[in-house]
Amino acid sequence: MDVIEYAAPSVQHIHLHWSGNQTVLYGWASSENGMPLLCKNPTSLLSKITLHAYQLRLSSLKGIMGNREQMEKPRSDAWIEAMERFRGSLIRMHDKSMLSNTKRVKVALIDDGIDLQDFNTYRFAQCTGVSYCSSDISNGDPWWKSTNGHGTIMANMISRINPWVQLEVIKVQSSPSYVHGDGARSMSPRSAADAINAAVVRGADIISMSWTITDVGFRMSVLSDSASNVDGDKRRADENDLKLLQSAIDDAVKGDKRLLICSAADDVRLNGDNTFPYSQAPELILRMGSTGPQANRDLGSGSGGSITYYLPGNQVAEDRRPHSAKPVVYHNGSSVSTALAAGLASLIMYCCHCLHSCQAGAEYENCAKALRSHANMRKAFNSINRYFEWKDDEKIVPVWGPFGDKSSMLDKATNSEDKIKVLKELVACLCLDIK
Repeated sequence: MDVIEYAAPSVQHIHLHWSGNQTVLYGWASSENGMPLLCKNPTSLLSKITLHAYQLRLSSLKGIMGNREQMEKPRSDAWIEAMERFRGSLIRMHDKSMLSNTKRVKVALIDDGIDLQDFNTYRFAQCTGVSYCSSDISNGDPWWKSTNGHGTIMANMISRINPWVQLEVIKVQSSPSYVHGDGARSMSPRSAADAINAAVVRGADIISMSWTITDVGFRMSVLSDSASNVDGDKRRADENDLKLLQSAIDDAVKGDKRLLICSAADDVRLNGDNTFPYSQAPELILRMGSTGPQANRDLGSGSGGSITYYLPGNQVAEDRRPHSAKPVVYHNGSSVSTALAAGLASLIMYCCHCLHSCQAGAEYENCAKALRSHANMRKAFNSINRYFEWKDDEKIVPVWGPFGDKSSMLDKATNSEDKIKVLKELVACLCLDIK
């Protein structure tokens, strides 16, 4: 919208062409940075907006959706839209100074770094970082430069859900993957071990790892298909590095002091048993798979037995940046689901901190600490499913239930006392079984 306002300040009639993507439609209607902003400008000459909608042919829909019941299921877009509406409601509370001096939740993002100029802070998010790339000795590979842009996407997904996050960006060494192919990259086990240790030292509440590292046995079996003689020294080096990674994971999960979240491999050959970090502590790490366009499990995430929850990860649109003229980009994979899960988990903790900061009681600060436990965060996610009574799949997290309802109630509340009451109701719902 900023582009239109800058390039055509005297525009009187705007034509919008919509092909059916819900995220785009919600963006145009957004009160934060959509069409309503142009209409509110007192100097605007805009008097008419025409929406041209193009529907898919019914015959093409039949191949995608089997029956009417399936067509009526909420789309993955509903997940993002509900969280963005809640974010807007909470931002308005901050803007009116109803919430101040609230403790931030520290999320360690272990990835390939982030490009600071492309990091969307939503005016609130903060970040710092460190690099564990070998080439960083000469400052040639710092944390604030993403190797392939992956870390930047993950950072934006986290701050999109929780813009009050304190992001600890920890960059790790990566190289082209000979196991997965298709442009995929493989994380260095030694570098990943250093990164996890750093996250612990930095006091991270949550460690987000949108990647997997395969065990030596599987990796060598794949490589041996194309190489008759696998280098023994290389195998021993890999095994030693993986031992460092295993030790780092063991230390990180001790004492329920931080929540670890990782992604599925998005490779049907791999399950939780042969991929790190999950395989080292399967009972203490949340492992995320992705949902398809109709909020159903994406089979590409692999075996459901080793997936803790499924979150959006299929054609997830980037949030629009006000001053960017770039087209909307869509992202796929359980790495996106993992970042969204880290954002959601940190937001639940942050809501507890908000209530503590406004003198609602010390029990809310204790609840925020308790949520760093794998078991307690699972209870919170399960409460979301239970609130909406989503009986189709207990591993789906239908946030449009509690967060959608409470955002509407927050917007309708006319004073700070009523808004705080709504926030208390949300936290009570999510933390009902947490002690």
